[in-house]
Amino acid sequence: MVKLFFERMKEKRGEVPSTFSYDALPGTVRTQIVLIARVASFKDHQYKKMCELLREAIGQFSLADGQEDFGYSGSSYSFKKELFDYFITTRDVEKALSVIELLGTFLVGKYRLESASKDRINSRLLQAGIGWKIGEDGLLFNLEDETFFEEVTAPCLSILGKGGFSQAHKHFLDAYQELKQKKFDDALTDCGQSIESVIKTRLCQVGVDDVTHLNWNKLRPLLLKHIIIPSYLQNYQNNLFEVMGGLLTARNKDGAHGSEEGAASQLDECFVRFAINQTAANILFIAEAEFQ
Repeated sequence: MVKLFFERMKEKRGEVPSTFSYDALPGTVRTQIVLIARVASFKDHQYKKMCELLREAIGQFSLADGQEDFGYSGSSYSFKKELFDYFITTRDVEKALSVIELLGTFLVGKYRLESASKDRINSRLLQAGIGWKIGEDGLLFNLEDETFFEEVTAPCLSILGKGGFSQAHKHFLDAYQELKQKKFDDALTDCGQSIESVIKTRLCQVGVDDVTHLNWNKLRPLLLKHIIIPSYLQNYQNNLFEVMGGLLTARNKDGAHGSEEGAASQLDECFVRFAINQTAANILFIAEAEFQ
């Protein structure tokens, strides 16, 4: 998603939500989602299907207030207008979120269109501090239902939401979602990629060139050279980097692209949740540490 100057400046000043809201959907976000959906490749029959699903669930002939002519008449009727007018004006947040979920379902499901539109909607929700995200199945899921969210995930998301960590931000959220979906190997892969991305970003910020394609074995000496470790942590330096390196290299052994064909995965939910927790802690450390 292209970010304009004023959006980048807000991020640079740290003006990003550090907590999520679930019971509000501001007009600005609704307008942004309509603008995104309007340029997606939806067909008239898909808008018609979404309206019909909502009408039946709500128990109205039309989503428009006071309209009782069975919702439409004639070939010129605009289901797109009916859907978006309802989405913009309804005060029922859960019903408005249902519209977002319908859009997501049609974007990624049977009527698969552009995944970029789904990603843009998710970015706008996250930018506004809305705690819902369209998953790979098109359904909305809650970002805040893990027990370690408040202590680890929230500050990590706050850090990643600014400072040029957009790629790491995406990987971390993907890992979080994949844990919920029990895609443990994919979650572990995204943990490693998230940390790796933060390390590379910080090294680039201090003028280290050509780190894009470096693996952990090449990144570690650069990290040791440029990161400033407090004196009281000197004795724990090796342990710190062993944990970090373990997360980066575990994906190559057990992750999606490293598993041997037919081999049973050794990953389970407890281990991957621990890995995400450690990933967040390492991201916070690398993102906030002083570099030279």
